[in-house]
Amino acid sequence: MEKPPELIFKAGYSESDDFEYEMKGYRNDVFVKMENGDLYEVFFYDPVRLTQDMGSGIYISQPGLIILNSVNRKSMEHAVLELWERGFFHYFKPRLSIIDKHFDENI
Repeated sequence: MEKPPELIFKAGYSESDDFEYEMKGYRNDVFVKMENGDLYEVFFYDPVRLTQDMGSGIYISQPGLIILNSVNRKSMEHAVLELWERGFFHYFKPRLSIIDKHFDENI
């Protein structure tokens, strides 16, 4: 059985991050790491921030955009797990792979 994906935070993660990113309404430094090492870049938004940002333009385009009610680790992990179970990531090209000789540990 395939192991579920895990979240990798480019800027690291601490418990206090949840409060900060819930207030900001977005998090754009997250990768989803698959069991085979493939990494998918994702971008989390909450509806309030999305509405605010839409007020300053005519569209928002971000591959891997996932809208959550609240941008915190628990919500991000839950959404990624459900999307993975539904095959969501099969439609995207991985950004990097840990087996790629050019993989940068710091992403």
